Amino acid sequence: MDADHDFRYPCELDRVVDGDTVDLIVDLGFKIKHKIRVRLLKFSAPEPRGSTKSEGLWYAERAKNWFFNHRHEYLFVETRKSGKYGRWIGEVFYRDAEVQGRPVYLHEYMAEGQL
Repeated sequence: MDADHDFRYPCELDRVVDGDTVDLIVDLGFKIKHKIRVRLLKFSAPEPRGSTKSEGLWYAERAKNWFFNHRHEYLFVETRKSGKYGRWIGEVFYRDAEVQGRPVYLHEYMAEGQL
């Protein structure tokens, strides 16, 4: 494994917390799995409470749809660092076999649907 991929792991969705935060079960290898909370890098969604509640809920539903539509794909998470609330900052993606294994990122899908 080279330095660019030291923090890339297979994962599965545990739950969508909001439009830019997800709980994942990460496969660390050797049958060891760990639950982490990941804040999406390169995307910020409105909070699903207060004055932005309806927009925040819309983005949370959009994230759920992405995971549902790709439930048969092998998902990966690439983490960067831990954020100020103890969440990991990272990117969630799968590799598109139809496009030579190009990564398809959750944050790009979320940004495409901005209100």
